[in-house]
Amino acid sequence: MSLINRETIFALLRDAFNRIEVDVCLKLYMEMLNHALMPNDYTFTSLLSACTGSGCFGQAKSVHCQTICTGYAQHGLAPQAIDLFEQMKDKRVKPDSITFLGILSACRHAGLFEQGWFYFNSMALYDEKPRIDHFSCIVDLLGRAGRVEEAHDMIKKMCVSPNGVIWGSLLMSSRLHGNAEVGIEAAENRLMLEPGSRATHLQLANLYASIGLWHEAARVRKEMKSKWLKIESGCSWIEIRNEIHCFRVEDGSFAEWIEVVPVMYILADHMRDHGKETISELYCN
Repeated sequence: MSLINRETIFALLRDAFNRIEVDVCLKLYMEMLNHALMPNDYTFTSLLSACTGSGCFGQAKSVHCQTICTGYAQHGLAPQAIDLFEQMKDKRVKPDSITFLGILSACRHAGLFEQGWFYFNSMALYDEKPRIDHFSCIVDLLGRAGRVEEAHDMIKKMCVSPNGVIWGSLLMSSRLHGNAEVGIEAAENRLMLEPGSRATHLQLANLYASIGLWHEAARVRKEMKSKWLKIESGCSWIEIRNEIHCFRVEDGSFAEWIEVVPVMYILADHMRDHGKETISELYCN
């Protein structure tokens, strides 16, 4: 099924449910998992109804546990999700990739690094191969724990190509924990996948500026202009002699702008005389 999508699965599942064909419903459910399509409430309800209606109570129990575990995770109830997951193991209810995704999401949002790492590695015990969403959870979990380099290494070792979400997660963690080098790499990789992202361009420019690479920061900003990627610029206020003045970056509409520019060049000359690199050529031309 090369053109498979969630809507196609739902339509087939609805038909199979109406005819109470449990085997077909379960096969469609597995197709969703194999294609990394997240089941919704209707999916689980249909599966439960089909299983119980045909007397397949073992399958119904498995689906029911997975549904509750996923619900706990979605509402940030990590302890409850973990407790139910352990009960599933004790009762020999086999977790699937969706169940693991739920428990990893719960650990991620609760900042439970050790537990999340344990469950991620446990997937192999159930012959479940991590998919892109599982890797996204563990990369984010590593980043939140301050293990930016480990998250970076995880991305390099992934068996699937990282998407923009994963690079964005690494970018956020890198900025949070002050790792500009990894952050720059993450931003550049994300831009290759999402070249129209204004926020990523701005974050990349700020990362370059944070380590003194002003020319690179200017290059990124000029690239934004060439792509017409405009952002709402921040502004600053200053009060002088009981009068409020508002100005923005590269704001030529400021009333006293023609008087301000010569002073900036004078300051730049003083900086150059003292061995400091001037940035006037980058932003004032």
